[in-house]
Amino acid sequence: MLWRLSRILIVVASFMILLAADVEPSGKKGNKGVGMVFFSSRDCPKCETIKDLIGILKVRYPLRVRQFDISKEADYAVFKTVESIHGSGNFAVPLVMIGESILIGELEIAGKLEKTVRGLDAAGGSRSPYIGHVDPKFKARSADKTNEPCESCSRDGKPPQVGDELRRVRGFLDKLF
Repeated sequence: MLWRLSRILIVVASFMILLAADVEPSGKKGNKGVGMVFFSSRDCPKCETIKDLIGILKVRYPLRVRQFDISKEADYAVFKTVESIHGSGNFAVPLVMIGESILIGELEIAGKLEKTVRGLDAAGGSRSPYIGHVDPKFKARSADKTNEPCESCSRDGKPPQVGDELRRVRGFLDKLF
């Protein structure tokens, strides 16, 4: 009788272990992970600190990171393109784009990144980083010089609508991932 009871306990324990192993790291089925874009530079000591933090977060959460090193010409071009979309001119490394947030600098990233990742993970993940809004002061190049129709959108020299610009940039980032 004791042998039979211990055998049942072993089967039940094995079944529970199998169920626990089937759980994804975030604890949610279908979680696609949290997408993030990270801009850094190889000669930036603060960027190294943030790289270490991201490494720790990748162990704790299903984090997908697309990293750009602005020391490389192609990555710098991506950085400047994203900066021009926001029209701020205040971008610096380290810089993280995640969810609906753009975090700039070691202190801001270290203070807010884990909370942001945790929230997005609990919500089921994020498809791709939020691109942000287009600054109303930002004007398309064609609008600065002429009122002739734009070749690509026929807007009579007016800047593109925010929604159009967001779709264009989101498509650009989706191609990167």
